[in-house]
Amino acid sequence: MHQLKKQKLDNNHLKQQITALHPQYLQTQKLQQEKEKLLEQNQDIKILQQKDRQVISLFKELSHIVPTGVHLIELNKQNNKITLIGKANLHTDIVELVENIKQSKYLTEPVVQTMKSPNNNKNKFVLTCLVN
Repeated sequence: MHQLKKQKLDNNHLKQQITALHPQYLQTQKLQQEKEKLLEQNQDIKILQQKDRQVISLFKELSHIVPTGVHLIELNKQNNKITLIGKANLHTDIVELVENIKQSKYLTEPVVQTMKSPNNNKNKFVLTCLVN
């Protein structure tokens, strides 16, 4: 009986310690969840920063490769495909743009989708290319 009584005392002591430590355990779990959430947010921020750099690089590249006679009206980007819609003073300006894209380190595979020459003598065009 003495051993049973001692075991009950030990069990009660352990229950008291568990009860005393339980709030700390819950706090630790909460902090761990907050840490995981912050790490996910940090990863999201890194992804957004990378996308910002890509957009900046794209506009910088376009500023270098678009000839003077070409005026971009619209730019669409879907995944790594870019669609440029614009007007050119001369047909040769569009050819120059295509050649510049071919020589670009950032853009590849230019394809002129459509090209029209309406009454106002500006050559409208739709061109697609890929981003490296």
